[in-house]
Amino acid sequence: MSTGTTMVPAALALLPVAVGFATLSHASPEAFTDKHGWKLASKFVQPVGQPTLSLDEDTYTRVFNTDPNWIKGAGVSGVPTSPEESFKNSSTGTDTTEWSFESIDWRTLLTEKGKKYRIRQHFWRGKDRTDEYDVAFTFKYSGYVTQNDAQTPQDQTFELSDMEVCKDSTGIKWAVPNSTNAKHFWLPITPGIDKEVYTGCQGFAYNKDGCGLSSTTSRRFGTAGITPSEPGKFSDFAASWAPLLDAAEQTGRHDMLYVRNGKTDDRGVGSMYGNKGGSEGIVLMYWLCENDECRCTPTKGMDGYTVFLVLFLVGGSFYLVVGTALNKPKTRTKGSWKACPTNGFGRSCRAWPRMAVSLCSTAPGG
Repeated sequence: MSTGTTMVPAALALLPVAVGFATLSHASPEAFTDKHGWKLASKFVQPVGQPTLSLDEDTYTRVFNTDPNWIKGAGVSGVPTSPEESFKNSSTGTDTTEWSFESIDWRTLLTEKGKKYRIRQHFWRGKDRTDEYDVAFTFKYSGYVTQNDAQTPQDQTFELSDMEVCKDSTGIKWAVPNSTNAKHFWLPITPGIDKEVYTGCQGFAYNKDGCGLSSTTSRRFGTAGITPSEPGKFSDFAASWAPLLDAAEQTGRHDMLYVRNGKTDDRGVGSMYGNKGGSEGIVLMYWLCENDECRCTPTKGMDGYTVFLVLFLVGGSFYLVVGTALNKPKTRTKGSWKACPTNGFGRSCRAWPRMAVSLCSTAPGG
């Protein structure tokens, strides 16, 4: 008698499961890596004309004001798979109003405490990439990516060296670092911290206030930046707040990053990056290199085209030099022979000075 239950052979019963796994399995997207070995670690996009106070509180809390946050790969939309940005809505073609935050967990690349790595801070304004700045440094990994986790004050930042400006179209009069003024990438701060912290306040600060850490509208949690080791009105040699997320009514009409220095001709604090309310839209990116060898341009190895070009130029130069030498008339002097007779292009033979072997087809004087 039928009970309404269908008996399926064991082998067939496993088939849908196997097929299901095959259908559902797929590789996670990889973060973008350029041909010089730089991995795009974090990418932040401020939409056109949207000041920092337009970033809603829920998104701010999810991405920045929590632990883990963006630098540990949490709260973001995914890993950054492209360094390009159009600022357009893909469906409508109009300027997007959506903020975008992508990041890997930096700890997946920074795996060894005490090892040297490279970091780049890279930003620009608008689809035409105006006011672009790209700067790289070497640092020794402290073993931590937030100031909360760090065990000593020295571990609350990455101390930077070997500064290399990759690109600068900003016109900003940047400060010049020196041996007595150390450079730092200060790490994000998360809620619950109870110690002195580094920030870009007034160019550089290390105190418990954290540049208004307790203020909900200042939104200091989750921010970061690159600073010197002492304050100053025009002391920046990179963006000292990047990202910056201020939401106060008076000060929240900010760009997503802040540079205290102005242009060469005006020197106005924040005149280039800071107080333009996201005009044209802004892209901020951090790149990491898994060793201290990455530079803005390749330091070793050449692509096929470059190899061909080098060989072509060297070979061509050698051909011209040898051809000129062989065709140059010579007169008999002591210890030398007359040049060999001409035969089409170049000589059919040539003679060498004394102690050399004649390469002519006939004996000297023959």
